[in-house]
Amino acid sequence: MTDQQQPPAPWPAQHDPRASAAAAKAYAKASRPWYKKKRWIALLVIVGIFVIAAATSSGSDDDDPPTSASQGQSNDGDGGTKPQADNSSNGKGALTWGNWEVVGKLQVDQDGLNQYDVVTRVRNIGDSVDSGFFTVTILKGTDIVGTATCSTSDINPGSVGTAECFSTDDFVPGWTEVTIEDAF
Repeated sequence: MTDQQQPPAPWPAQHDPRASAAAAKAYAKASRPWYKKKRWIALLVIVGIFVIAAATSSGSDDDDPPTSASQGQSNDGDGGTKPQADNSSNGKGALTWGNWEVVGKLQVDQDGLNQYDVVTRVRNIGDSVDSGFFTVTILKGTDIVGTATCSTSDINPGSVGTAECFSTDDFVPGWTEVTIEDAF
């Protein structure tokens, strides 16, 4: 029985230099500072993109002219001017209703669900903080082709905010006029 070989040891007693080098590399990579790791750099890049996007898209539209010429101004008796109420886009003055007026353009487009997508910014022309809740009616001639319900958060007098609008009406191209009125 002297011819029999003994089975090899399960693990050599010597250290493998390649395994040692790989372990040293893994330890060095794991012990890097947190800001040098890829996952943090990627997160910072994504946050940076959001910050830049928010900074470039936000800002006050207080200096923007109304959608129409300011021929609809009248003296309100205390030395200031207040737009005459004109809640139709076919009017000559700024698009106004209640304590609100449209700042810039009122955009009516088609959304991804083939419904109306209404986007607008509004100014509180009242004397106190107010949250808007109003209805935009979309007309083609004298026919109503769609409506959108819009709301705003609390807006201080003279300040501008974005109206969030929602419609479930199917989009009909070729609308000619919009009207706005308070929902309550």
